[in-house]
Amino acid sequence: AAGLRSHSSLSAAYGGSSGGPLAGSSLVDADYARFMDGQASLLAMAEDTGGLAAINTNNLDGAFARMTEDFETYYSLGYNSTRSDGRYHRIEVKVPGRGYDIRHRSGYRGRSPEARINDGTMAALLYGLGANPLDISMRLAGARSQEDGKYLVPVEVLIPLGNTALIPRQTVHQGQLRVAIAVIDDQGRLSAIDQTSVPISIPDADIANARQQHFVYAAELLMRRGDQAVAVGVRDDFSGETSFVRRPVRVGS
Repeated sequence: AAGLRSHSSLSAAYGGSSGGPLAGSSLVDADYARFMDGQASLLAMAEDTGGLAAINTNNLDGAFARMTEDFETYYSLGYNSTRSDGRYHRIEVKVPGRGYDIRHRSGYRGRSPEARINDGTMAALLYGLGANPLDISMRLAGARSQEDGKYLVPVEVLIPLGNTALIPRQTVHQGQLRVAIAVIDDQGRLSAIDQTSVPISIPDADIANARQQHFVYAAELLMRRGDQAVAVGVRDDFSGETSFVRRPVRVGS
């Protein structure tokens, strides 16, 4: 964001002497390397996201014109990748015909189930986004004050067993859930996301009755006094279904 710049090695302070710094290339090379290093991250970001970088100019009219054109002429394409290997995968976009100049992000990184539920829980916490195909719900009990002025708030996540995948194995039906919980206060301070893997095992003799019940995941949250919000994400690892819910709560009143 520095605008048009010149190399310090071209300063008049270094001129007029055949034995000065310009007699060799080390100063020029170092100056050029420092100059390019300051722009490398911007250029890389633009290239990897399909954008453009405006550098080495004090006249940004052309850059704003191109920005306006980008916002008026684009396609938004969505692709739900099933890759969860944590590796980077390149993207190639093709259009029929000629005369088209296409820019797009260069690729994406396959996200693990742990990363997916963390991202979804954070989206639910900050923006209230997220579907609830598992039909989960959340209960918050009365807060208990602590000596440090904070509060312990019991939370229960209710998960209908009739909506979860329970696989018969020998004499039991087994399931595997993943529960993530996060909190934000009225100052915008976020807690770390607490994620737990929760195995379920139900005897075959009880499975019919269990499918009419809820599995209850219980935890205690350490929270500050005041208005807060709690978001919960639940993933059924066997079916791949993921649900998110968010609830506001006033602590210590």
